Amino acid sequence: MALKIGIFYDKGSHFEGMLETRKLHDLGNIIIDPYDKSPDSSEPDYIVRTGQFQIGRGWKQTTKDEEREYINLILDDPHMEEEIRARLVKQGDQHILLWERMVA
Repeated sequence: MALKIGIFYDKGSHFEGMLETRKLHDLGNIIIDPYDKSPDSSEPDYIVRTGQFQIGRGWKQTTKDEEREYINLILDDPHMEEEIRARLVKQGDQHILLWERMVA
């Protein structure tokens, strides 16, 4: 079962919100900005940052039934024990960040 670890709002040109975990809440305001990438590249569609610091990247995805879009995010920082993989999905007037522990 996926856990909600953040709430974000679409600000038109970017997403803005907070991470809601005990360790990551201190990061403060998180911005998910579109990344100007070259066509047909594997570069991310979004850059995730807090203040001046980049803490992740994201790629646009579509559900298997192609009805809903979401963003796959990878959050990482030298202070984190390991990267966090999560997905940003629209829910009503907000977007929620969902995380599931990877099973080996």
